[in-house]
Amino acid sequence: MTRGAINAVICSLVLLLAAVLCTVYANESHGTDCAKNKLCSPLCFFHGSCLADGSCSCHRGWMGPNCTDPWCPNCLRGACSELNGPCTCSRGFKGENCSQIDPTPWYRPVCDMYGNCVCDQSGGPCADPHLPDLWPNPSASVPFIEWRTFPECDCAVDEGCAKAGRRKLLRFTMETWNIGTADLFVGKPADYVRADERPFLWHQCHEHSHLVHWVGFVLRNLATNTTTQGWKSGSAVIDSKRVQRTAGVNTRRKYTDEFQGLQVGWADWYPYWLDCQWLDITDLPLGDYQLEITANPTHTIHELNYSNNQVIIPLRCRNTCVHGVCDFGSSCVCADGWTGADCNSRVAA
Repeated sequence: MTRGAINAVICSLVLLLAAVLCTVYANESHGTDCAKNKLCSPLCFFHGSCLADGSCSCHRGWMGPNCTDPWCPNCLRGACSELNGPCTCSRGFKGENCSQIDPTPWYRPVCDMYGNCVCDQSGGPCADPHLPDLWPNPSASVPFIEWRTFPECDCAVDEGCAKAGRRKLLRFTMETWNIGTADLFVGKPADYVRADERPFLWHQCHEHSHLVHWVGFVLRNLATNTTTQGWKSGSAVIDSKRVQRTAGVNTRRKYTDEFQGLQVGWADWYPYWLDCQWLDITDLPLGDYQLEITANPTHTIHELNYSNNQVIIPLRCRNTCVHGVCDFGSSCVCADGWTGADCNSRVAA
């Protein structure tokens, strides 16, 4: 066996093990005390610790009831160690008040969520338009049905994307590519806690923050045109996998949970086994549907092109369900007295 073949086998085994572990973790109830998860404001956890009496104990450099007020108010993306002292910038930012993008190490143009871009390693402006372009990859999303029982304190129940009890879920993977001309740079979630700018939500049950409105899911009934909105409160936007091999695409991961963003040629990947990667279809009538997946649905992030942000996945049965109805694209559910893949054979007396 060649070295390349051995490496391929090892990589496959690692990915398989990761999938098994993640599936086990995703199907456990992570929250053990529902009241504890809501004891303090979600804002407290960015720069503080929640105490037993419900008050927020602030980390050094922060103050206020929920620890969202910096000691140095003019420090936009950073913190200071003394009141009104000098600003120490968070990674990825520079300048007196830490408001400028620091593009080092330099690979290509970099833009923040609001369309502010730099086009050289010194942080100079762009002569030509450069922006990220987010595209949801339809081939990654293969919906399937799963029944799952949620305990009352399950994180998915706490987050709002499931109800306690036995539920019928339409699960699928989400893969968002950046096919634009600039990296999307977000940075540290804790740098976005000011009252006029809060794009992140903290989920104590999961013990991390999510960028809201990164993706949206809608299920449309093709017979009635009624829609059911999915609930995914947010995502951690990171370089999950390199998806383009063209020249100029960085081969190394740059953006992670505490330094968020998405490089050109990389994808943010949310596999089906993670919490809230589903629509709850328990109470919906059977029939033909389509799943509509949209990246950046509220256009919070400035992009080159918004027309490619949505993909539509038909949920129709292969068979015609002559005397039955389609179960969200999986199989036909036959009416009484009928059987077979297309519900066109009478049940024997």
